[in-house]
Amino acid sequence: MNQYRTFFTSLMTGLKGILTTKGDLLTFDTKEVRLAVGQNNEFLSAASAFAKGLDWKKIPIVGMANGTDGELITWDSDGVSTTVSVGLDGQVLESNGVGTEPTFQTPLLKFIVMKTTTETINNDSTLSDDSELTAPLLASKRYFVVCFLLHQTDTVPDFKYAFTLPTDATNRSGNGNWNSGVGESGTRDIESVVTTVSANTNQSGLVIYAWVKTDTTAGNITLQWAQGTSDAANTSVMEGATLMVYEVR
Repeated sequence: MNQYRTFFTSLMTGLKGILTTKGDLLTFDTKEVRLAVGQNNEFLSAASAFAKGLDWKKIPIVGMANGTDGELITWDSDGVSTTVSVGLDGQVLESNGVGTEPTFQTPLLKFIVMKTTTETINNDSTLSDDSELTAPLLASKRYFVVCFLLHQTDTVPDFKYAFTLPTDATNRSGNGNWNSGVGESGTRDIESVVTTVSANTNQSGLVIYAWVKTDTTAGNITLQWAQGTSDAANTSVMEGATLMVYEVR
């Protein structure tokens, strides 16, 4: 028993001369040698090119193998590393709050189009599509729609408008008139024709708001407009008129 005690005492005494710093490791070259402690966040790696056979390294990107193209690394609520599954083309990464891994989601549609040129008609009471104010609607979605309809007309022709929607879409709408300070009482179908009266030739701003729910058919929401009564006086939808469409969940 004493001989074993003597052996281990001699061994430990020898190691004290080799290992000098907290975190040092004992390895072997042609004899027992010290591997100095590495830096924070380094890991120990086999390194046959080094005499000691080991080396401290930072985690290289090439060392993070066996993943799937497009996956992301994250941590779950227990602090365990995991992956975020690959998203589909066009999806964006969304946070799901603290303690829950993020996920790829199809972004909510937000479409804003502003009229860049004034469009003018006369002697025309037939509704036609506006040249710019149109926006796409996906199937089986809900939308909040706002249209700032900046227009100019006269008391004779007046001004009328409606919107076209995808097949079988349902909706309700209302409006407020910037020029007169009044709007509709109650709500109506946004596809119904509405006639407004301008008391003078000044520009008027009509704010139209609606909710729209599409069925299984996608399509566009498009502003249509015309004179209420065909007349030689000009009727215009002005530069700056804007259509805003927001998908909601």
